[in-house]
Amino acid sequence: MSESAERIYALLVDVNPVPDIEDLQTALAETPHLYVIDTRRNDMQTQTPPRTPASTPPRRRRLWIPALAGAAVVVATVIVSVFAFGGNDSASAPVAQGDGPDLIKVVEDMYADGTVEGTLRYVAEDASSAVITQIFGRPGTYAIDDPRELLSVTFALNAEAEVTECTLFENETAVRCTARHRDDFHGPAGLEFEVEETFRFDEAGRIMDVSALVDPRIYQAMDRAFGSWLQAEHPEIHAETSDSFGLIFTEEAIAAFLPFVEDFVAQSPDYPVTE
Repeated sequence: MSESAERIYALLVDVNPVPDIEDLQTALAETPHLYVIDTRRNDMQTQTPPRTPASTPPRRRRLWIPALAGAAVVVATVIVSVFAFGGNDSASAPVAQGDGPDLIKVVEDMYADGTVEGTLRYVAEDASSAVITQIFGRPGTYAIDDPRELLSVTFALNAEAEVTECTLFENETAVRCTARHRDDFHGPAGLEFEVEETFRFDEAGRIMDVSALVDPRIYQAMDRAFGSWLQAEHPEIHAETSDSFGLIFTEEAIAAFLPFVEDFVAQSPDYPVTE
């Protein structure tokens, strides 16, 4: 160490001497009040206070478990409702539950059935008898209240409908179809029409109402003309199949009418009509 450095160190020791540890303890022992202060300082608690653990938030319930259970109940209820629903008779019909494509199938299957009881399975119980004639494109043609009798007459005429197109509308709760209607009595006279029909359904998916854009007077005019001709040409058959209001359409009467329809058309100035 250089002379200047030694001199600077000596001056520092004079100003702030560092005592020997043994001398310091002896001095403290001779001065009790300082010893007590030092002892308390050395005995000071320095331990870290225990931390209070943060409260753990309660776990949230998994809602998907009861949700799945609820969904299963809903599905089961729908299935039970579908299979528990009965038709107009003991046989249950394939009905729609607000599903559009099924509603279209109801119309197509109804036309394809071709039987009295089968057709009635697709028609609501409280639907009017006029719905039956509307289904086959002839609204209000026959004054028959009993649906089964009305269908029997319709099928005795060999009435049929060729459905070419069906679409859904009114939020898929109704069906509009284009269909070509004909039967063996009015057909030879040219009364074969392509009509637009609108079907509406009850909550069970059965046909409740039908709107057919055909004027029933078209058919009624032909019925009267045929009745007048039949009275003139075959009065005995006319007497058995008519009353004061005109021809009576029953299965037996229709069977008597059909063999003479072509003869009537052949001599008529008004038939066959052309579209």
